[in-house]
Amino acid sequence: MRVVIETLQSLTNLGTFALVCGTLVVLTPLMPLLRRKLLRVQISDEVGEGVQDAFKSIATFIVFVMAFSLVQEERQFHDAEETVQKEASALNLTDRALYRFGLASATEARGALQTYAKSVVNDEWKLLAKGGRSRETGRFFGELYRKVRTIEPDGMKQGAQFAELIGLVDRISDLREERLSASENGLPTLFWWTIFSLLAVLLLMSAFTTGSLQMNLSQTGIVCAIGLLLSLVIIYDGPFSGETSVSPTPIVRVLGRMSERG
Repeated sequence: MRVVIETLQSLTNLGTFALVCGTLVVLTPLMPLLRRKLLRVQISDEVGEGVQDAFKSIATFIVFVMAFSLVQEERQFHDAEETVQKEASALNLTDRALYRFGLASATEARGALQTYAKSVVNDEWKLLAKGGRSRETGRFFGELYRKVRTIEPDGMKQGAQFAELIGLVDRISDLREERLSASENGLPTLFWWTIFSLLAVLLLMSAFTTGSLQMNLSQTGIVCAIGLLLSLVIIYDGPFSGETSVSPTPIVRVLGRMSERG
């Protein structure tokens, strides 16, 4: 199931909408024809109307499940964006604190901080789509931590600043772990099985309608709306996956500010 979702997410948003909606719109009016050709079963108008009512009930339940899923995904997406914003802010505050020290060891630590931030954007970000992490980025953070620990504060004022600096570096580490954890968020597999099972039942129910033009138009409109909602659920599944994903822009902007400080 996860392979199917990842394949759809590899498309553009427009491609996902087109493929999902197009598949449902084509299959729905095709099902009564397949029933007549393969099963050779004829359906009376009364049975067809009863099945149509059941079709609408199932469609309503599918919409409810997907709406609940979309709300959950949007919350996860917003939380991941907020984490990245906090991470960028922590990087900026750390660089500012190191700049204020004015020591050679602090300058070296600033270089390690910039290297780490660049690695987050260039190396680790592309791995987040599959919930991965970069060993290289982790190594750069270890180098940053070691360089910060070599700073020797001069006097009580710098001692207080150094304690604050250590707290900021720890904060960067915590936020990185939070971002990596967020990359593993998404709908549980059970939700996806439930959604696709309900869609299968919906298509099966459409096979036992009369297949009249009026009924086909009604069902096609319903499944097209379901397809649009399903496409949104797929697009937002996983904050760092697909075309619509959390961007590293806040960290990129902070890197620009670091360079401006010299």
